[in-house]
Amino acid sequence: MSCCPMMTKKIFGLFKLLQNEITVRKKRFTEGDGSYASYCRNSGEIVPQILVIIRNYSAFAEQFEALDERLIQITRECSKYGIYFLVTANAANTIRYRAAQNFAGVYALQLNDTSDYIGLFSGTGGVYPSRIKGRGIFKTDRVYEFQAAHFAQDASQKALRDFVAELNRPNVPKAGPVPVLPERITTALFQESFSAASVPVGVEKASLHTAAWDFDKSVISLILSHDMSELSAVTSGVIEQLSRLDGKITVLDGSELLDKSPDMGFEYLKTDFAGRAEALFQEMVRRNNTYKQAVAKGGPVESYSPEYFVITGLQTILASLSDQGKDEVNTLMEKAELHYNIRFVLCESAKAMSEFVGTAWYKRHISGSEGIWVGDGIADQYTLKIGKLTSSLYSELPPHFGYLVKRGKTILVKLIVGSRCEGEMEE
Repeated sequence: MSCCPMMTKKIFGLFKLLQNEITVRKKRFTEGDGSYASYCRNSGEIVPQILVIIRNYSAFAEQFEALDERLIQITRECSKYGIYFLVTANAANTIRYRAAQNFAGVYALQLNDTSDYIGLFSGTGGVYPSRIKGRGIFKTDRVYEFQAAHFAQDASQKALRDFVAELNRPNVPKAGPVPVLPERITTALFQESFSAASVPVGVEKASLHTAAWDFDKSVISLILSHDMSELSAVTSGVIEQLSRLDGKITVLDGSELLDKSPDMGFEYLKTDFAGRAEALFQEMVRRNNTYKQAVAKGGPVESYSPEYFVITGLQTILASLSDQGKDEVNTLMEKAELHYNIRFVLCESAKAMSEFVGTAWYKRHISGSEGIWVGDGIADQYTLKIGKLTSSLYSELPPHFGYLVKRGKTILVKLIVGSRCEGEMEE
Protein backbone atom coordinates (compact mmCIF):
# COMPACT_ATOMS: atom_id res chain seq x y z
CA MET A 1 0.00 0.00 0.00
CA SER A 2 1.36 3.44 -0.88
CA CYS A 3 0.08 6.86 0.08
CA CYS A 4 0.86 10.32 -1.29
CA PRO A 5 2.62 12.71 1.11
CA MET A 6 -0.39 15.02 1.50
CA MET A 7 -2.73 12.10 2.28
CA THR A 8 -0.22 10.82 4.84
CA LYS A 9 -0.23 14.27 6.47
CA LYS A 10 -4.03 14.24 6.54
CA ILE A 11 -4.18 10.83 8.21
CA PHE A 12 -1.70 11.87 10.90
CA GLY A 13 -3.62 15.12 11.20
CA LEU A 14 -6.88 13.18 11.66
CA PHE A 15 -5.48 11.23 14.60
CA LYS A 16 -4.19 14.43 16.17
CA LEU A 17 -7.61 16.03 15.65
CA LEU A 18 -9.30 13.04 17.34
CA GLN A 19 -6.97 13.20 20.33
CA ASN A 20 -7.63 16.92 20.71
CA GLU A 21 -11.38 16.38 20.37
CA ILE A 22 -11.34 13.74 23.13
CA THR A 23 -9.47 16.19 25.38
CA VAL A 24 -12.02 18.93 24.62
CA ARG A 25 -14.97 16.62 25.25
CA LYS A 26 -13.51 15.35 28.53
CA LYS A 27 -13.54 18.91 29.85
CA ARG A 28 -16.91 19.67 28.32
CA PHE A 29 -18.69 16.56 29.64
CA THR A 30 -17.71 17.01 33.29
CA GLU A 31 -21.34 17.12 34.44
CA GLY A 32 -23.06 13.82 35.25
CA ASP A 33 -20.92 10.74 34.70
CA GLY A 34 -18.76 12.52 32.12
CA SER A 35 -20.12 10.58 29.14
CA TYR A 36 -21.50 11.76 25.80
CA ALA A 37 -24.96 10.35 26.52
CA SER A 38 -25.14 11.93 29.97
CA TYR A 39 -24.04 15.35 28.68
CA CYS A 40 -26.57 15.42 25.83
CA ARG A 41 -29.36 14.25 28.16
CA ASN A 42 -28.64 16.75 30.94
CA SER A 43 -27.68 19.77 28.86
CA GLY A 44 -30.23 19.38 26.08
CA GLU A 45 -27.43 20.04 23.57
CA ILE A 46 -26.75 17.44 20.91
CA VAL A 47 -23.04 17.23 20.19
CA PRO A 48 -22.24 15.64 16.82
CA GLN A 49 -21.04 12.06 16.97
CA ILE A 50 -17.93 11.16 15.00
CA LEU A 51 -17.50 7.92 13.03
CA VAL A 52 -14.06 6.96 11.70
CA ILE A 53 -13.87 4.10 9.20
CA ILE A 54 -10.60 2.25 8.60
CA ARG A 55 -10.95 -0.02 5.57
CA ASN A 56 -8.46 -2.90 5.47
CA TYR A 57 -6.70 -2.78 8.83
CA SER A 58 -3.70 -4.84 7.72
CA ALA A 59 -2.84 -2.34 4.97
CA PHE A 60 -3.36 0.56 7.37
CA ALA A 61 -1.12 -1.01 10.03
CA GLU A 62 1.61 -1.67 7.47
CA GLN A 63 1.56 1.85 6.05
CA PHE A 64 1.05 3.71 9.34
CA GLU A 65 2.83 1.60 11.92
CA ALA A 66 3.61 4.77 13.89
CA LEU A 67 -0.13 5.26 14.48
CA ASP A 68 -0.75 1.81 15.94
CA GLU A 69 -0.18 2.90 19.54
CA ARG A 70 -2.29 6.01 19.03
CA LEU A 71 -5.12 3.91 17.62
CA ILE A 72 -5.03 1.78 20.76
CA GLN A 73 -5.05 4.84 23.02
CA ILE A 74 -7.91 6.55 21.17
CA THR A 75 -10.16 3.50 20.81
CA ARG A 76 -9.72 2.65 24.50
CA GLU A 77 -11.94 5.57 25.56
CA CYS A 78 -13.35 7.32 22.51
CA SER A 79 -16.82 5.73 22.56
CA LYS A 80 -17.53 7.33 25.95
CA TYR A 81 -17.22 10.72 24.26
CA GLY A 82 -19.30 10.03 21.15
CA ILE A 83 -16.43 9.03 18.86
CA TYR A 84 -16.63 5.61 17.19
CA PHE A 85 -14.43 3.47 14.96
CA LEU A 86 -15.51 0.98 12.32
CA VAL A 87 -12.56 -1.16 11.25
CA THR A 88 -12.63 -3.81 8.53
CA ALA A 89 -10.19 -6.70 8.14
CA ASN A 90 -9.80 -9.36 5.46
CA ALA A 91 -9.27 -12.26 7.84
CA ALA A 92 -9.81 -13.36 11.43
CA ASN A 93 -7.13 -12.29 13.94
CA THR A 94 -5.74 -9.62 11.57
CA ILE A 95 -6.31 -6.86 14.09
CA ARG A 96 -3.63 -6.94 16.75
CA TYR A 97 -4.73 -8.22 20.12
CA ARG A 98 -4.20 -4.98 22.07
CA ALA A 99 -6.28 -3.02 19.57
CA ALA A 100 -8.96 -5.73 19.21
CA GLN A 101 -9.61 -5.59 22.98
CA ASN A 102 -11.06 -2.10 22.55
CA PHE A 103 -13.76 -3.21 20.11
CA ALA A 104 -16.84 -4.61 21.82
CA GLY A 105 -18.78 -5.32 18.63
CA VAL A 106 -17.51 -7.84 16.09
CA TYR A 107 -19.36 -8.64 12.86
CA ALA A 108 -18.11 -11.49 10.68
CA LEU A 109 -19.04 -11.90 7.02
CA GLN A 110 -17.84 -14.87 4.96
CA LEU A 111 -14.63 -16.33 6.42
CA ASN A 112 -12.42 -19.08 5.04
CA ASP A 113 -13.14 -21.71 7.68
CA THR A 114 -15.74 -22.41 10.37
CA SER A 115 -12.96 -22.48 12.96
CA ASP A 116 -12.39 -18.78 12.29
CA TYR A 117 -15.91 -18.01 13.52
CA ILE A 118 -15.40 -20.13 16.62
CA GLY A 119 -12.15 -18.31 17.39
CA LEU A 120 -13.75 -14.89 16.96
CA PHE A 121 -16.86 -15.53 19.06
CA SER A 122 -15.57 -18.25 21.42
CA GLY A 123 -18.17 -20.59 19.92
CA THR A 124 -21.16 -19.90 17.69
CA GLY A 125 -23.78 -22.32 19.05
CA GLY A 126 -23.88 -23.88 15.61
CA VAL A 127 -24.81 -20.62 13.87
CA TYR A 128 -22.86 -19.82 10.72
CA PRO A 129 -23.60 -17.37 7.89
CA SER A 130 -25.36 -18.81 4.87
CA ARG A 131 -23.45 -18.73 1.59
CA ILE A 132 -25.30 -15.62 0.44
CA LYS A 133 -23.61 -12.35 -0.44
CA GLY A 134 -23.80 -9.91 2.48
CA ARG A 135 -24.71 -12.56 5.05
CA GLY A 136 -22.79 -12.68 8.36
CA ILE A 137 -23.05 -13.32 12.09
CA PHE A 138 -22.60 -11.28 15.28
CA LYS A 139 -22.92 -11.96 19.00
CA THR A 140 -24.85 -10.25 21.79
CA ASP A 141 -26.57 -12.58 24.28
CA ARG A 142 -26.02 -15.30 21.68
CA VAL A 143 -24.92 -15.55 18.05
CA TYR A 144 -27.27 -14.19 15.38
CA GLU A 145 -27.17 -14.23 11.61
CA PHE A 146 -27.71 -10.95 9.73
CA GLN A 147 -28.04 -9.70 6.17
CA ALA A 148 -26.05 -6.59 5.24
CA ALA A 149 -27.91 -3.90 3.31
CA HIS A 150 -26.75 -2.74 -0.12
CA PHE A 151 -26.30 0.95 -0.82
CA ALA A 152 -28.13 0.53 -4.15
CA GLN A 153 -30.13 -2.05 -6.09
CA ASP A 154 -27.29 -2.27 -8.60
CA ALA A 155 -24.08 -2.61 -6.58
CA SER A 156 -21.84 -1.61 -9.50
CA GLN A 157 -18.96 0.87 -9.65
CA LYS A 158 -21.23 3.34 -11.44
CA ALA A 159 -23.83 3.02 -8.69
CA LEU A 160 -21.09 3.59 -6.11
CA ARG A 161 -19.88 6.73 -7.93
CA ASP A 162 -23.46 8.03 -8.10
CA PHE A 163 -23.91 7.31 -4.40
CA VAL A 164 -20.74 9.25 -3.53
CA ALA A 165 -21.76 12.12 -5.81
CA GLU A 166 -25.08 12.34 -3.98
CA LEU A 167 -23.30 12.57 -0.64
CA ASN A 168 -21.09 15.33 -2.04
CA ARG A 169 -24.00 17.61 -2.91
CA PRO A 170 -23.54 21.08 -1.33
CA ASN A 171 -26.61 20.81 0.91
CA VAL A 172 -25.57 17.48 2.46
CA PRO A 173 -23.92 17.95 5.90
CA LYS A 174 -20.25 16.98 5.91
CA ALA A 175 -17.43 16.61 8.37
CA GLY A 176 -15.00 19.53 8.47
CA PRO A 177 -11.64 19.24 6.71
CA VAL A 178 -8.73 17.63 8.53
CA PRO A 179 -6.23 20.41 9.35
CA VAL A 180 -2.79 19.81 7.82
CA LEU A 181 0.29 21.93 7.38
CA PRO A 182 0.01 23.44 3.86
CA GLU A 183 2.63 22.59 1.26
CA ARG A 184 3.12 26.29 0.64
CA ILE A 185 2.11 29.31 2.73
CA THR A 186 1.34 32.55 0.92
CA THR A 187 -0.94 35.51 1.52
CA ALA A 188 -3.78 33.59 -0.16
CA LEU A 189 -4.03 31.37 2.92
CA PHE A 190 -5.01 34.32 5.12
CA GLN A 191 -8.24 35.72 3.70
CA GLU A 192 -9.48 37.56 6.78
CA SER A 193 -8.40 41.12 7.49
CA PHE A 194 -5.84 41.75 10.23
CA SER A 195 -4.14 44.60 12.04
CA ALA A 196 -0.48 45.51 12.42
CA ALA A 197 -0.67 44.05 15.93
CA SER A 198 -1.39 40.57 14.54
CA VAL A 199 0.05 40.02 11.08
CA PRO A 200 -0.09 36.35 9.96
CA VAL A 201 3.44 35.23 9.04
CA GLY A 202 3.02 31.46 8.96
CA VAL A 203 1.44 28.41 10.56
CA GLU A 204 2.60 26.81 13.81
CA LYS A 205 3.79 23.26 13.12
CA ALA A 206 2.56 21.72 16.38
CA SER A 207 -0.89 23.31 16.73
CA LEU A 208 -1.52 24.28 13.06
CA HIS A 209 -2.71 27.64 14.37
CA THR A 210 -1.94 30.84 12.50
CA ALA A 211 1.41 32.27 13.59
CA ALA A 212 1.09 36.04 13.88
CA TRP A 213 3.61 38.76 14.61
CA ASP A 214 2.98 42.12 16.29
CA PHE A 215 4.63 44.78 14.12
CA ASP A 216 2.90 47.52 16.08
CA LYS A 217 4.32 47.16 19.58
CA SER A 218 7.94 47.99 18.72
CA VAL A 219 9.56 50.64 16.57
CA ILE A 220 11.97 48.01 15.25
CA SER A 221 11.18 44.36 14.45
CA LEU A 222 13.78 41.75 13.52
CA ILE A 223 13.72 39.03 10.87
CA LEU A 224 16.99 37.14 11.17
CA SER A 225 18.67 34.09 9.71
CA HIS A 226 21.98 32.31 9.77
CA ASP A 227 22.21 32.77 5.99
CA MET A 228 20.94 35.85 4.14
CA SER A 229 19.88 33.77 1.12
CA GLU A 230 17.22 32.07 3.25
CA LEU A 231 15.57 35.42 3.97
CA SER A 232 14.51 36.28 0.42
CA ALA A 233 11.27 34.30 0.08
CA VAL A 234 10.11 34.92 3.65
CA THR A 235 10.89 38.65 3.49
CA SER A 236 8.84 38.85 0.28
CA GLY A 237 5.93 37.13 2.02
CA VAL A 238 6.07 39.50 5.00
CA ILE A 239 6.18 42.53 2.68
CA GLU A 240 3.08 41.26 0.87
CA GLN A 241 1.29 40.93 4.21
CA LEU A 242 2.33 44.42 5.34
CA SER A 243 1.07 45.76 2.01
CA ARG A 244 -2.44 44.68 3.02
CA LEU A 245 -2.38 47.10 5.96
CA ASP A 246 -3.28 50.77 5.84
CA GLY A 247 -0.10 52.76 5.33
CA LYS A 248 2.89 53.14 3.06
CA ILE A 249 5.53 50.45 2.50
CA THR A 250 9.11 51.31 1.55
CA VAL A 251 11.70 48.63 0.90
CA LEU A 252 15.38 49.58 1.15
CA ASP A 253 17.04 46.49 -0.29
CA GLY A 254 20.71 46.96 0.50
CA SER A 255 21.38 43.24 0.18
CA GLU A 256 19.44 42.98 -3.11
CA LEU A 257 17.45 40.09 -1.69
CA LEU A 258 14.29 40.83 -3.64
CA ASP A 259 13.42 40.79 -7.31
CA LYS A 260 11.76 44.05 -8.31
CA SER A 261 8.47 43.60 -10.13
CA PRO A 262 6.70 46.38 -12.07
CA ASP A 263 3.45 45.82 -10.19
CA MET A 264 4.94 46.06 -6.71
CA GLY A 265 2.54 47.94 -4.47
CA PHE A 266 5.31 49.72 -2.57
CA GLU A 267 8.36 51.93 -3.04
CA TYR A 268 11.48 49.89 -3.74
CA LEU A 269 15.13 51.02 -3.67
CA LYS A 270 18.31 49.00 -3.97
CA THR A 271 20.64 51.96 -4.65
CA ASP A 272 20.66 55.74 -4.12
CA PHE A 273 19.50 55.58 -0.52
CA ALA A 274 20.65 59.06 0.50
CA GLY A 275 17.61 60.94 -0.78
CA ARG A 276 15.14 58.57 0.82
CA ALA A 277 17.05 58.61 4.13
CA GLU A 278 17.03 62.42 4.17
CA ALA A 279 13.28 62.56 3.40
CA LEU A 280 12.58 60.08 6.20
CA PHE A 281 14.71 62.09 8.63
CA GLN A 282 12.79 65.28 7.80
CA GLU A 283 9.44 63.49 8.19
CA MET A 284 10.55 62.13 11.56
CA VAL A 285 11.56 65.64 12.65
CA ARG A 286 8.17 66.97 11.54
CA ARG A 287 6.25 64.29 13.42
CA ASN A 288 8.42 64.82 16.50
CA ASN A 289 7.87 68.60 16.50
CA THR A 290 4.12 68.52 15.85
CA TYR A 291 3.66 65.87 18.52
CA LYS A 292 5.62 67.79 21.15
CA GLN A 293 3.85 71.06 20.30
CA ALA A 294 0.43 69.41 20.61
CA VAL A 295 1.35 67.89 23.98
CA ALA A 296 2.74 71.20 25.26
CA LYS A 297 -0.44 73.05 24.27
CA GLY A 298 -2.70 70.30 25.57
CA GLY A 299 -4.37 70.06 22.18
CA PRO A 300 -5.24 67.04 20.01
CA VAL A 301 -2.29 65.01 18.73
CA GLU A 302 -2.07 64.51 14.98
CA SER A 303 -2.85 60.98 13.84
CA TYR A 304 0.10 60.09 11.65
CA SER A 305 -0.31 57.82 8.65
CA PRO A 306 1.52 54.49 9.20
CA GLU A 307 4.78 53.94 7.36
CA TYR A 308 6.71 50.67 7.26
CA PHE A 309 10.35 50.51 6.22
CA VAL A 310 11.61 47.03 5.39
CA ILE A 311 15.40 47.14 5.33
CA THR A 312 17.92 44.54 4.17
CA GLY A 313 21.69 45.06 4.30
CA LEU A 314 21.68 47.98 6.74
CA GLN A 315 25.48 48.01 6.78
CA THR A 316 25.56 48.42 3.00
CA ILE A 317 23.02 51.23 3.16
CA LEU A 318 24.93 53.12 5.87
CA ALA A 319 28.20 52.69 3.97
CA SER A 320 26.63 54.42 0.96
CA LEU A 321 25.74 57.52 3.00
CA SER A 322 27.78 60.55 4.00
CA ASP A 323 28.79 60.94 7.65
CA GLN A 324 25.85 63.30 8.13
CA GLY A 325 23.52 60.79 6.49
CA LYS A 326 24.75 58.02 8.81
CA ASP A 327 24.17 60.23 11.83
CA GLU A 328 20.67 61.11 10.67
CA VAL A 329 19.68 57.46 10.14
CA ASN A 330 21.06 56.42 13.53
CA THR A 331 19.34 59.39 15.19
CA LEU A 332 15.94 58.83 13.61
CA MET A 333 16.03 55.13 14.54
CA GLU A 334 17.00 55.99 18.10
CA LYS A 335 14.56 58.87 18.65
CA ALA A 336 11.57 57.25 16.95
CA GLU A 337 8.52 56.85 19.18
CA LEU A 338 5.60 54.48 18.77
CA HIS A 339 3.13 57.35 18.32
CA TYR A 340 5.10 58.63 15.31
CA ASN A 341 3.71 55.55 13.52
CA ILE A 342 6.94 54.75 11.68
CA ARG A 343 8.07 51.13 11.94
CA PHE A 344 11.30 49.48 10.83
CA VAL A 345 11.60 45.80 9.90
CA LEU A 346 15.27 44.82 9.76
CA CYS A 347 16.02 41.67 7.74
CA GLU A 348 19.59 40.59 8.39
CA SER A 349 21.89 37.71 9.15
CA ALA A 350 22.44 37.23 12.87
CA LYS A 351 26.12 38.02 12.41
CA ALA A 352 25.41 41.33 10.63
CA MET A 353 22.84 42.38 13.24
CA SER A 354 25.23 41.60 16.10
CA GLU A 355 27.47 44.44 14.94
CA PHE A 356 24.74 46.94 15.86
CA VAL A 357 24.24 45.70 19.41
CA GLY A 358 26.20 48.61 20.86
CA THR A 359 24.28 51.35 19.02
CA ALA A 360 21.88 53.63 20.87
CA TRP A 361 18.89 52.66 18.72
CA TYR A 362 19.51 48.94 19.29
CA LYS A 363 19.78 49.36 23.05
CA ARG A 364 16.61 51.43 23.17
CA HIS A 365 14.26 49.51 20.88
CA ILE A 366 15.46 45.89 20.72
CA SER A 367 15.07 43.56 23.69
CA GLY A 368 16.99 40.69 22.08
CA SER A 369 14.34 38.16 23.13
CA GLU A 370 11.83 38.96 20.34
CA GLY A 371 12.10 38.28 16.63
CA ILE A 372 11.43 36.02 13.66
CA TRP A 373 14.11 33.48 12.83
CA VAL A 374 14.29 31.90 9.36
CA GLY A 375 15.86 28.46 8.81
CA ASP A 376 18.01 26.44 11.19
CA GLY A 377 21.01 27.56 13.22
CA ILE A 378 19.04 29.39 15.89
CA ALA A 379 20.92 27.50 18.60
CA ASP A 380 24.28 28.64 17.20
CA GLN A 381 23.76 32.41 17.49
CA TYR A 382 23.55 34.96 20.30
CA THR A 383 21.67 37.86 18.70
CA LEU A 384 18.29 36.43 19.69
CA LYS A 385 18.28 35.31 23.29
CA ILE A 386 16.67 31.90 23.73
CA GLY A 387 15.42 31.10 27.23
CA LYS A 388 15.99 27.35 27.02
CA LEU A 389 18.08 25.58 24.40
CA THR A 390 16.61 22.15 23.67
CA SER A 391 17.98 19.44 21.39
CA SER A 392 15.24 20.13 18.82
CA LEU A 393 16.65 23.64 18.24
CA TYR A 394 19.81 22.06 16.83
CA SER A 395 17.84 20.06 14.25
CA GLU A 396 18.00 20.82 10.55
CA LEU A 397 14.78 22.41 9.27
CA PRO A 398 13.05 21.98 5.90
CA PRO A 399 12.89 25.01 3.58
CA HIS A 400 10.81 27.98 4.78
CA PHE A 401 10.59 26.80 8.38
CA GLY A 402 11.76 28.91 11.27
CA TYR A 403 10.84 30.17 14.71
CA LEU A 404 8.89 32.96 16.28
CA VAL A 405 10.79 34.04 19.37
CA LYS A 406 8.59 35.71 21.96
CA ARG A 407 10.07 36.58 25.34
CA GLY A 408 12.81 34.06 24.68
CA LYS A 409 10.40 31.20 23.95
CA THR A 410 10.53 29.56 20.52
CA ILE A 411 7.59 28.42 18.40
CA LEU A 412 8.39 26.26 15.36
CA VAL A 413 6.59 27.73 12.34
CA LYS A 414 6.28 27.15 8.63
CA LEU A 415 6.75 30.70 7.40
CA ILE A 416 5.01 32.65 4.69
CA VAL A 417 6.76 33.10 1.34
CA GLY A 418 6.20 35.58 -1.46
CA SER A 419 3.58 34.60 -4.01
CA ARG A 420 6.14 35.00 -6.82
CA CYS A 421 8.85 32.99 -5.07
CA GLU A 422 9.25 29.52 -6.51
CA GLY A 423 11.38 28.31 -3.62
CA GLU A 424 12.07 24.74 -2.62
CA MET A 425 9.15 22.62 -1.58
CA GLU A 426 9.21 20.48 1.51
CA GLU A 427 9.86 16.83 0.81
